[in-house]
Amino acid sequence: MNPAEHTADTLAQTIIADIIARPELMACASYSELHDHCDANCLGEQETLWEHHVGAGEMTNEEHTARMDRFSKIADPAQAIVHEWLTSPERLLTAQLERFALQLPAECVIDCSHAGPCDADVDHWADRIDLTHLREAEIHAELREYGAWESDELEDEEDNLRRIIWIAACNIKEELKS
Repeated sequence: MNPAEHTADTLAQTIIADIIARPELMACASYSELHDHCDANCLGEQETLWEHHVGAGEMTNEEHTARMDRFSKIADPAQAIVHEWLTSPERLLTAQLERFALQLPAECVIDCSHAGPCDADVDHWADRIDLTHLREAEIHAELREYGAWESDELEDEEDNLRRIIWIAACNIKEELKS
């Protein structure tokens, strides 16, 4: 992403993507605790944003202060968003599908979106995620659009719920990467 286009939300998303990619960071319970494992201010695209807004080179104290303010107006709220996410018990992430949004715990996204077969991981999470708010017809229509399953394969509601969890987890992971 172009640094000039970053908002606090988009910057926070890049920081969370880096946290999810490193298991030792997933164990952190706050933004400040991240500093025990890494330079938390370098996670995500914070360095790129710093270079864009503050940069290097000669400047007056007033210019430096003004540039720091521009950087801080995005980075400080982004870090607050990440802190709030880290301190929340569920650490939910949202997949926006065509017909509905689905929130999954970050651990579920990690477990259900890796390379190779994810069936056992999806089965584990299918028993822990409440999907009762989703209508069977919505799920069926959503899956049908993927074109990966025949109509008779989409008749099993439990299999469809597992497919939706897998798709949502993969979509979240891809969205975090972009």
